Amino acid sequence: MTTTVQVDEKTLKTLATLKRELKARSYQEVIERLINEKRRVPDSLFGYAKGSRHYTHDRETEHVL
Repeated sequence: MTTTVQVDEKTLKTLATLKRELKARSYQEVIERLINEKRRVPDSLFGYAKGSRHYTHDRETEHVL
């Protein structure tokens, strides 16, 4: 299914520039890449704990009050 999306001239020029820079085949591809990039979890969120193992609960160190 194809749909028409209305954008102003400035947005069209920006899309055209990105299409050229990304060597994308279509505006659809440009938009999909932008959406995927936006949805991706930034690497900065994995700074300190990057590569660490998952947390496991150790019963021996559990404190009983």
